[in-house]
Amino acid sequence: MGTVATLAVNVIANTGSLNKGLDSAGKKAKGFGSGIAGAMKAAVSPAALAAAAIAAVGVALVKVNQAMERLDEVAKKSASLGISGQQLMGFQHAAELAGVAAGGFNSAMQKMQKGVGEAMAGTGKAKAALEMMGIEVQAFGALNADEQFLQLADKIAAIENPSERAAMATAVFGAAGADMLPMLMQGRDAIEGQMDALKGLQGE
Repeated sequence: MGTVATLAVNVIANTGSLNKGLDSAGKKAKGFGSGIAGAMKAAVSPAALAAAAIAAVGVALVKVNQAMERLDEVAKKSASLGISGQQLMGFQHAAELAGVAAGGFNSAMQKMQKGVGEAMAGTGKAKAALEMMGIEVQAFGALNADEQFLQLADKIAAIENPSERAAMATAVFGAAGADMLPMLMQGRDAIEGQMDALKGLQGE
């Protein structure tokens, strides 16, 4: 499917290619014909040109369909996480830059939300980890998921001991916690910068 950044940048481009497909194929065929001898021109039949145009449009349709399916997936996942689709795509982009797959990030966020919910009820592994990082559980639980994640990134990035960092990440994000460390250790500012960069690629 490609990265989130590729998806976000190419949705409009791929959609536009539907409208430009026939024109592009025709121009390429015309340029090719003008650069060869008259005998070669005759060899390029109208049927061949039509086939090339149809193929170009077919490729564009496949790409647009893939992009729309991916956007639908993002919309459904963002709704389940309680954040906007734009935020989720931004987080996934930052995750992929850190070597974390989009699906891995989604799973980690779900685990974080489950852990925070349990902590608010006074149970679960995340409760002790949050308190050790100086987080007031009830107030933290009232925040949106994106803000929770960014605050945790700063807290975990500030931990100097590698073993303790890994323990805190695993307690909050589950088995995916260790894999999330390269992203988390960048801290809020770097992650938000990468999310803003994606918006720039999208022309926002």
